[in-house]
Amino acid sequence: MTPSPTSIDRVVLPTDSTIPATRSAEYDTYFRISRSDDAHAWSVSALTVVTAITADLPRSTLNNDSRLRLLDALAVVVGDAAAAAAAVAAQERVSAPTAAPTDHLSTGQDDRTPQAPNGAARQAITRWKKGHHLFHLFVISMNSRLSAVLDSLATEQWSDLADQLTELGVLYAGATESMRYASDFSPEIYRDFVRPSMEPPWLEPGFSAVFNRDHDIMLTGVKVVRTALKSAELSGVAADSARKLWKSQAENRRAHQLICQRFVPGGDSLLQEHFDSTGQTN
Repeated sequence: MTPSPTSIDRVVLPTDSTIPATRSAEYDTYFRISRSDDAHAWSVSALTVVTAITADLPRSTLNNDSRLRLLDALAVVVGDAAAAAAAVAAQERVSAPTAAPTDHLSTGQDDRTPQAPNGAARQAITRWKKGHHLFHLFVISMNSRLSAVLDSLATEQWSDLADQLTELGVLYAGATESMRYASDFSPEIYRDFVRPSMEPPWLEPGFSAVFNRDHDIMLTGVKVVRTALKSAELSGVAADSARKLWKSQAENRRAHQLICQRFVPGGDSLLQEHFDSTGQTN
């Protein structure tokens, strides 16, 4: 049975991947994202998302290669979540009891999605939002590794660098497959239900993925790492891992373009349509 949009559990993401973004709160509300510095809450939420995606994957139209790439990246996220949970448990064993944390899941308006008219629309909006949850989890794991790459370069830890670049490539490929999973429904459902759910009266005009602060931080980090790697003399293994990472990034861009073209052939984004209708320039 496909859950209704209001029954989709929120995903918890760390607050330290934030930048000043004008409408990032609206983005988080629509995609049912909460922010918290509670590592345990993040790890539990991450595993919940992974479980839900894994259970639904056999019902998706993703081919075997896509599923394998997604599962490889899921394994990295599960490892990160397990490590975070273990660190919290170790800290709790040596720390004095503290006051109960505040409810990080409370947010004002709880859902900004119209009532799905049928089962296909319910499945579509569930995949749309859960797939974005998974995309964010991949991005969060990538952000940590991008910082680690710079540390390894500075200390010339070439083996660690190769491992980090390899995992970044796996996560980038997983992010691509999470986009395919999130859009695994017909263009007609996107046109008639999903796209309108991101327009007035449900949201302010001009809703856009550019309000995704985690992704913005990741893109900035990738640029910094690419520049740093160009000026470094990498060993054979690290150089090969770097090439695979950039190949995964290129595939991610191509896949996103194809998804956009499939849903809105030759059309503009909601943000561009808003700019056009108001005479603004982006």
